[in-house]
Order: sequence, then structure tokens, then C-alpha cells
Amino acid sequence: MVPGRRLATVAIVWLTLAGATAACGGSDESGPSSGARCRSGGPVVALARNTGGEGIYGVAVAGRTGGLTSVSRDWVATEPAFSPDGRQLVVVRAKGDYESAGPDSTALWVVGADGRGARALTAPSDDGVAPQDTGPAWSPDGRTVAFSRVLPKRLQVAGQGIASQLMAVPAEGGEAGPLVDNDGAADRAPAWSPDGERLAFVRARFDPKTDQQTTTVWTARADGTGARRLADVYDAESIRWRPDGGALLVNGRTGIFLVDAATGKPTLLGIDAALAAWAPDGEHLYWWAAGDRWKLVEGRIVDDHLRADRRVGAIEEASTGMPLFGLAVSPCA
Repeated sequence: MVPGRRLATVAIVWLTLAGATAACGGSDESGPSSGARCRSGGPVVALARNTGGEGIYGVAVAGRTGGLTSVSRDWVATEPAFSPDGRQLVVVRAKGDYESAGPDSTALWVVGADGRGARALTAPSDDGVAPQDTGPAWSPDGRTVAFSRVLPKRLQVAGQGIASQLMAVPAEGGEAGPLVDNDGAADRAPAWSPDGERLAFVRARFDPKTDQQTTTVWTARADGTGARRLADVYDAESIRWRPDGGALLVNGRTGIFLVDAATGKPTLLGIDAALAAWAPDGEHLYWWAAGDRWKLVEGRIVDDHLRADRRVGAIEEASTGMPLFGLAVSPCA
């Protein structure tokens, strides 16, 4: 999701969660880095959807056949991401709606997968500047949340579009700090490698001569150093590492790509699809499949193409517009 972009469609955000409210509640350990002992029974889903008219979104969870339970209550919230143990979500909570120029501000909040224990993770700066925080991603060890923050107006470069920087904040709360050096680009959509040693992200640049934005996929070490360009992917929006770390799913407005993590070679997997994300086994995926309406499906990559095996429940997006607000798969799926 790009701050300031007009979002005219009524999109729905979907995730997966093993259980109607909290799938991974079987662990005897506690804390953000504890392992998950998941219940059996196969994958179920959770979602965030339009809750109150155009531009009003909220995060909810659901079982395989439905039964929505609100997680965000009466907030405007999008872009949920799971903790490694599946017990919590970090979401983007907005002040305002997603019509016109977008919300006045957005901040990260953590909430239990059962809707309890909500707490703010990011907040206005010491000088009172409201944050524009998006794209949260929980580190595999559960200690850190990476995200993207729009730079203050005083740091924006005239004629270069809206610049944003990758940041990191302790998952238990604390001060957020910058990760990757930024020179006026819009860095967004961070994604941790499965071993937690690297971050992938989208870097967007605006060319005032052509009035066009270009997007590339970059990687960096977990501390933000050693950034390098990996692949050019048109209109890239979000990234998901394959669980073995060997490839990345890159979701764009023109299709879904598989990018080799070593060579950067992109392979187009499908154009009538959106917001693909890996299941924990690294073989199955979830994505939105286009049709009369967008339908959430589970499937695999066969001969370099997405092949749907089944629909996930009876869940579908109510409008014909492309879903825009994120997909996350529970570690318990």
C-alpha cells in the first residue's frame, strides 16, 4: 500500500489462522519468540474487510467456513501480520479513511489473534509529527517488527515523489530506528528471510521527466547494511520469502512473480491473481484468483504457473476491484 495513493475499490484483506480465533494457543511457552504448537485440522482463514462504507476497513479472524470475529473492533485497520507463534497480529491502524488522499496518519498496533490486549507499537514523534507507518513484518525470532515510515516533509526532496524509509521497532515496545540508508526513494514492504538474517523490500523511485514510478526488489542484512538490488519488478507492492529462503514471491499490480533469491531472475506466475503468500510447508500458497469476483484459493506452482487446488471456504471479495490491503499466512496454517 502506498501512502497518498487513491484507493477507489472496496478491497478486502485476508490472512490465514489455524482456529476461529487463535490457532496456535497450544504452546506451554510464552513470549514473542516462543515456538508454536498448532492444533491439527488443516488451514483456516482470517480476514480484514470493508466494515463501514468506502475507505473504512477493519481486521477480523475466521474459521475455515466463516464465523467472523473482529480483531480491530471499531478501528480503521489494514495490513495485518502474524507473530511467529501465531498468537498476535501487528496491524496498521489509521486515523481517517482510505478514500481521496488517504488517512491523516497511520501507526502500528499489536493485538491478540483473539482481539484482546491491544497496544500501540508506534506513536507520534517528540515534535508531535504524526507517523505514516505501513507494511509491518514480524521478525522470525519475534523480537522486532520492521516497517516503512514516510519521511517528514523537511526531509522530502521536491519533485521526487513521497520518500519513505525502512524502520525497526522492538516488538515489546520501544523507540523505532532507521534500518536502510535512504536517498530520497520510497522503501516499503519489508519481508524477513526465514532465518532472520536478511530483509527484502521494495524500492520505488519517481521520475519527474516521465511522470512514472519504477519499482525494484532489494535485499539487505537484518541490521540494514549491505543493501543490494536484486530484481526489477514492475509495480511491485509486497514480498514473501519462500520458507526455505531460496526464492521470493513478489506481488504487483500486473501479476505475481517468483524471484530467485540468488540470481534475481523473475518468473511470472500469473496475471489473474493477487496477494500470494506461502503456506508454512513452502509448497502450497494462498492467493486471490480473479473471476466475476475475487476468490481466495489455495494451490501450488506447477510448471511456473499458479494452479488453484481449492477455494478456501466460501470467502470472496464483494467487489470486482483488485484486493489491495495485504495477505498474511499463519505459521499454524
